[in-house]
This record gives sequence, C-alpha cells and structure tokens, in this order.
Amino acid sequence: LQLPSKACCVLGSDGLFDAIPPEQIAKVLSVQLPVHGSTVSADQLVAEAKRRTLLEDPSYCDDISCFILLPQATTTPSMLDAEVLPRESLSRAAEPAAAQAQGASMQMLD
Repeated sequence: LQLPSKACCVLGSDGLFDAIPPEQIAKVLSVQLPVHGSTVSADQLVAEAKRRTLLEDPSYCDDISCFILLPQATTTPSMLDAEVLPRESLSRAAEPAAAQAQGASMQMLD
C-alpha cells in the first residue's frame, strides 16, 4: 500500500474526537507533525481535548487517548520480489533457526 509521504493515521478515543473535530485535528497536525513529531503532537492533542472538555463541563471526565501512526520507508524487499520455496525447504530452513532460538531462550532462563 503506497501512502503519500505526509500521510498519517490518527487513532483516538471518542473523548478526543468529541472535543476536537477531525478537520481541526488534520489542520493542527499539518503544522505540528513536521515540527514536533508524532509523540509530542499526540500529547498536545490530548492536552487540548482535556482543556476543552474541562471548559465545557468541569465535573465531566472522559477517556482521551491518541495515537499517530506514520508511514515508514521499508528497506526489505517486496513480497513480490521474494523467492518462493517449496514447503519442505521452508521447514528444513527453519530447523536451525528454531534450535538457535531455543538455545537463546534457555540461556535467558539460566
């Protein structure tokens, strides 16, 4: 899935979107993301939603959460470029890795 370089996905609770309309969130993020990044921008949106909620009704407390997901460039080859191996080859190739992982987990227990 190809996304524009400035695309993002905002996951938030109803407390966020009840206090700040999605169009306003998009406008704020177009300015905030390049400057502050996703973590600070999400924190700022939550703080603003809390401020607005308290102004409207100081006795009301809603859950307000926000996650901002940004696309990242991948350095791994596409699945379309991957070599297709027969099932037997895959299980034989996995055996040494499984044995190595088991050894590593045993070392962590010691």
